[in-house]
Amino acid sequence: MNGRAAILLVDDEAPIVRFATMALENRGYKVYAANGAQEALRTFGDHIDEIDLVLSDIKMPDMSGLEMASIMRQQRPNLPLLFISGWNDPLPDWASATCGLLTKPFIPKQLFEAIEECLEGTRRAAKRSLTGLLTLAACVLNGYDQSSAAFVYLL
Repeated sequence: MNGRAAILLVDDEAPIVRFATMALENRGYKVYAANGAQEALRTFGDHIDEIDLVLSDIKMPDMSGLEMASIMRQQRPNLPLLFISGWNDPLPDWASATCGLLTKPFIPKQLFEAIEECLEGTRRAAKRSLTGLLTLAACVLNGYDQSSAAFVYLL
C-alpha cells in the first residue's frame, strides 16, 4: 500500500481519534476524522468519492457504527469498512463480510496491517470483477450466446 488512501475515522473517544489520526497521517494516509456517527455522515456526504475506507467504532452514543455504515453503504454499496471496538460483541454477517473487526486497544502496527489488508482485499476484488466483465464482453463479441458467455464469466 502506498499510504495515500483516504480514511474516514469515526470514534466518539477523542483520545482514540487523536492517536489514530496522528498515526495514520504519519503513515501517509489522508484522514477525515469524525467524533461520532452524525459528524461522520456529514463528512462522508461531503467527501463521498474521496473516501477509500471507513474505520469506525461500533458503540457510540449518537448512533452505532453499524447503523452509520449501513446508511453509508446505501450510497456506496462496496465501501470498505473496518470496525474497531473495545467490546467483545460479534459482528453481524454483513459487517463480517467487510474488513472485520480490530479490537481496542491496538498499536499502530496492528492498525496499519488491518487497513492495508482491507485495502488490498478491495483492490483484488475489483480486479477480479473487472477481469470477469472483460471476459464476458469478449465472449459476447466473439459470438457466444449469452448463456455460454455467462457460464464463462462465472468460471
